[in-house]
Amino acid sequence: MAKSISLPDVTDPRFGRSPGGRKRYNQVERRREWEQACRAKWRALLLIVKAKLEAVAQGISTVEREFLADVVTINGQTVQQLYGGDVLRLAEAEGAKPLLLAAKEA
Repeated sequence: MAKSISLPDVTDPRFGRSPGGRKRYNQVERRREWEQACRAKWRALLLIVKAKLEAVAQGISTVEREFLADVVTINGQTVQQLYGGDVLRLAEAEGAKPLLLAAKEA
């Protein structure tokens, strides 16, 4: 099951101390550590998306399987469960516009 990804909380106590346990009184250092943690999350997400795109490009997988499998609809089922592997072709045949997925804010 897919999990939503949220950025770290800037007020998290781990950004108030150095790895050695020394307190960081400098707000600039605290902010820098938080930004680094946010960049690490974005890098991980980028790697996942690149891997999925490459799998589709190499014919190992499909767009539907990689990107629509975990999108949950109002009734609690995933798009893949509702429509199977032909989601994009079904939507195109019905004249539907592409779905826009909005990220959930933390």
